[in-house]
Amino acid sequence: PQSYQNKKIPSVILIHGGAWNSGSKENQRCMAQQLALNGFVSISISYRLSTEAPYPAAVSDIKSAIKWARKNAKKYHINPEKLAILGASAGAQLATLVGVTPNSSIYNNSSLFSDDVQAIINIDGIVSFIHPEAQESDSAGMWLGGLEDENPKNWKEASPLEYVNEKSPPTLFINSTQPRFHAGRDDMIAILNKYDIY
Repeated sequence: PQSYQNKKIPSVILIHGGAWNSGSKENQRCMAQQLALNGFVSISISYRLSTEAPYPAAVSDIKSAIKWARKNAKKYHINPEKLAILGASAGAQLATLVGVTPNSSIYNNSSLFSDDVQAIINIDGIVSFIHPEAQESDSAGMWLGGLEDENPKNWKEASPLEYVNEKSPPTLFINSTQPRFHAGRDDMIAILNKYDIY
């Protein structure tokens, strides 16, 4: 934001989509600009695509970006206690996975700074690769080191629904009418409701 008056400002980390194998941080430029106009520090990031490095490289990159935001909070007037993560499509799957696995040993967390977030915004991202409603195949397989029958461990491990619990952050789902983007969403909402999480 142009006017911050030495305040600590809530911030949003933006994750682009692209089936885990395409897209760039510039895809989130308009969203970042709108968020900044409305008083948020917006950080649109890059992460390694499946053409560069398979899972879990992208997850580690995003977690590193959150730690970077906390490390540089003073410089950019970021409130480190009010970080949200927003993603679209594959970026939403990544954002949700990062959001429900704070400081997880699965993703080699070794830093003085936390990678937890206080809110998740999921725009058309699946929350489970192994859910009966899931329709992912080749693109997910390229990222996850093989199709589900070839690498079931990664397909399960990369499914955010597997980690949702009473400590998960509030989550906003923004969905189109495409059923394939809803895989696991209602199950996740039911768990959040069980724990009275918005």
